[in-house]
Amino acid sequence: MSSIDPTKQCLHKAEISYCNNTNTFCYRVTADDRPNEPLEHSSLSGVWSKIAKRVNTTREQKGMNLLCTNVSGPKLFGLTQKNIQAQLQALKS
Repeated sequence: MSSIDPTKQCLHKAEISYCNNTNTFCYRVTADDRPNEPLEHSSLSGVWSKIAKRVNTTREQKGMNLLCTNVSGPKLFGLTQKNIQAQLQALKS
């Protein structure tokens, strides 16, 4: 869902990277309609919560009903898909 026009759908690019300065993973989501405004967080669900809050801010400004901000980061990143899990397991060997 777009955070610019909540009546329209929007693709989001989800990225996972390793942050050398903190020895942790970093999670980033970039909306197609906001390519220069990626959101980042140290947790999977945290970054998607930021997306949901950004959408709700626009919805509130337009007098629309708000959406639930309780999200599953692993699911939205695709990490609950069996084929993705198998590919990740293959990386370990």
